[in-house]
Amino acid sequence: MIEWVAGDRDGKVTRVDPRKTVLETEFGTRHKVAVANVIPPQMAAPICAEAGLTDRSGWVPVAPRTFESRAQAGIHAVGDANIGSPMPKSGFIASNTAKQAVASAVALLRGQAPPEPVYYSTCYSHVGENHAISVVNIYRNEQGAIAEVPNAGGVSPRGEMPEQRMLEARYADAWYASITQDMFS
Repeated sequence: MIEWVAGDRDGKVTRVDPRKTVLETEFGTRHKVAVANVIPPQMAAPICAEAGLTDRSGWVPVAPRTFESRAQAGIHAVGDANIGSPMPKSGFIASNTAKQAVASAVALLRGQAPPEPVYYSTCYSHVGENHAISVVNIYRNEQGAIAEVPNAGGVSPRGEMPEQRMLEARYADAWYASITQDMFS
């Protein structure tokens, strides 16, 4: 049985005893578990808060066209630091937004208009040997907000499709090789 327990329902996990497989919450509740996935509060890196870039959510509000901080001009926040909703916090989005932020910063330094962005998100998950699934979405800047482009993405089809799953596993491996080369070459 899998159960998700919200922090506002049972308090934050304050202690983990891996030997006894027990989680303890701020309310003193002890949960005996077989497997647990404790996810700490998510927020931008401390340097962002220290620089005064974050809002009450812990993330950096940004202009969706440039990823320039709304609190401080000339600072662009990419990756998991920004509020990029509805885009996921994925490696592919981080790569896309970083490229847009750099192109925008260069354009702004030259006194030019930043390029109009299109953000692509492809996320592959290997769920077995030679077996993967994916989700793809495309986003644009629409009237000052990031918006998903209708009917431009999709998810892996459901059902027993071994050839499709093997093909997606190959795509996943190729995507990883490509983005790794792109980032580190």
